[in-house]
Amino acid sequence: MKITHRQLVEKTTTTENAVAWLQELEVIPNGVECHSCNNYQMTLTFYKNTHRWKCNKCYS
Repeated sequence: MKITHRQLVEKTTTTENAVAWLQELEVIPNGVECHSCNNYQMTLTFYKNTHRWKCNKCYS
């Protein structure tokens, strides 16, 4: 995939856009299985200036 610097800057204007773009390219997975609660799907959430995997079943 070829991408120019201008296109990269446009796609990564915010952290949320950058993460969404990396997930679209499958660099970052869209979901991860939770090992605590029988492999429930976790999602990537923004928390205190960083992203972390959160299981909605364990932390609801």
